[in-house]
Amino acid sequence: MAKMALIVGIARYADSRLDLPAVRQDLPRIEQILTNFGIANFIPPLIDDDATLENITGSLEAMIEAAAPDDVCVFYFSGHGTHLEKSKTAAIVTWNADQNSLLTAMWLSAFLGRASARGISFWGIYDCCHSGGLPVLLELLFGPQRGVKYAPFSRLRKCPTAKCESQPGLHHQTPLSLVTSTLLRNSFHFAATGAGLPAFFADLDGDKNDESLFTYELARIIAVGQNIATFGDLVSDAVIKVQPEQDPQIVFPLGLEGRHLFS
Repeated sequence: MAKMALIVGIARYADSRLDLPAVRQDLPRIEQILTNFGIANFIPPLIDDDATLENITGSLEAMIEAAAPDDVCVFYFSGHGTHLEKSKTAAIVTWNADQNSLLTAMWLSAFLGRASARGISFWGIYDCCHSGGLPVLLELLFGPQRGVKYAPFSRLRKCPTAKCESQPGLHHQTPLSLVTSTLLRNSFHFAATGAGLPAFFADLDGDKNDESLFTYELARIIAVGQNIATFGDLVSDAVIKVQPEQDPQIVFPLGLEGRHLFS
């Protein structure tokens, strides 16, 4: 089983008013995390003006084309996300930062269908505003009855039942949300915050440089051998303790809460 990753980060946008200096702190952190998990094959990273829609989608397609069944592919993005009111979903804002250059949840849905068909284990990590809306549009691929349901860690943790009667097929195995479609049995998604909500940046380690709360806590907490459920509990607690309005999201296949990270 081979492991490969694509890291994308945009600290400087075509429109300088959108610049996010904190992203520069995220990239070495996530690279070290993935290296610790045995990922040695990194697709050339896309930073700042290299992170166009064409380059990102092209690199993602190249990554899954190079992967064999059961290989692990990881996609990390740090930058701006935007909320799409019409579809109630989110999109990644690529370097050009215009309506024609958004990486949408619709594109991600189709891409994940191709990755799943190849038997690849795909892990997406999205550290951007509104990122919880990225997995939502997966339901368009499979229909609203068979699609993806998700909820913040904290809300799922409060659910006392094994099944949510209002959403048939959605089983609450706290603290995480689950993909109901078996067609996406190897697709795992980590989002910094909920749909329609901003991500949080601050000087978290006292070095006078802002960093992204989600990636910062992820780097501080994640460990080789953790399973999804343990990781979800720890990251949720850490993020919400600092910023209660930022509720991280996870989407993963039903019954795989014991799956080891990046496996």
